[in-house]
Parts: sequence; C-alpha cells; structure tokens
Amino acid sequence: MQAVKDRTSHTEQVNASLDTIHRAREQGMGRPPSAQRSLQLAGLAEAEACWWESLSEYCRVRVYWRAALAAREHAQLSARTWRRRAARQRAAEPAPPAIPMGVAS
Repeated sequence: MQAVKDRTSHTEQVNASLDTIHRAREQGMGRPPSAQRSLQLAGLAEAEACWWESLSEYCRVRVYWRAALAAREHAQLSARTWRRRAARQRAAEPAPPAIPMGVAS
C-alpha cells in the first residue's frame, strides 16, 4: 500500500512541477524575442523533460510509461530547438564596437 501512496505523491509532485514550468513558459513567451528568452525557454523544456523521465520511472501501466517517454522526447526536442534559435539570435546580434589596440577605455 505504501508503494501506491509513494507513486501518488510522486505523481502529484510531477504534476505541480509541470504546472510551474507551464506558467513560467507562458511568462517567457510574453517577453520580446531574444537569445536570453530562447535560452530560458530551452532550460524550461529541459526541466520538463526531466520531470517526464521521472514520471516514466514510476509508471506501472505500459501506456502511461510510453506517454511519459514520448512527452520527454518532445520536451528534449523543444529544448534543442530553443537552443538553436538562441544561437541564431546571438549570431544576428550586432557585434559590440571594437576598441582600437592601445586605447584605454
């Protein structure tokens, strides 16, 4: 009986954490596009993937286990997509002005 209670509390913890990530993602999406925003969204997607993996470790029903693994894969793909977007955004940013050699700033 304790194992069922542990699974239930773990599921509740995962659910609460995914809700927190969802709210943070909504806030992030409301900010103007930037490399920093993309990195923040990538981090959230990575955290989400970890929670889905954690849930998959507790699943005893094959369909739930498979759904958690699919959700993890989707979150990992999302994290990679946001990281690539951040790299493109950084590359597109204008370079800071060069300081000539021998000139103190």
